[in-house]
Amino acid sequence: MESGVLQPNSAIVTVLFFAQFRERLQVDRLTFGPELFEQRDHGQQPDNSARADIKVEDLRRLLISRGACWQHCLGEGPQMVAVNQVIANEQSAISLGDEVAFFPPVTGG
Repeated sequence: MESGVLQPNSAIVTVLFFAQFRERLQVDRLTFGPELFEQRDHGQQPDNSARADIKVEDLRRLLISRGACWQHCLGEGPQMVAVNQVIANEQSAISLGDEVAFFPPVTGG
């Protein structure tokens, strides 16, 4: 591996928080492994080779369940999300190895 270059880990989902979300939640990143997909399946153990993607809305719901601050930041008001640095929506799929970022809307001038 080259120094200073991050290589993606196909066994995790990395969730990044920017700007006011990072400040309010006091965290800049979280990582989830295959358990993220199992939680969505209510504890069922799916065949790993046939594991279905989850959606941004599933991840958001899981994060909101962490408490009031999470609900305030991710459950209310305007926000944007990207999956692998591409603007996404609630129905966008998330797979192991993906990077998901939550950030407030921005405007240019």
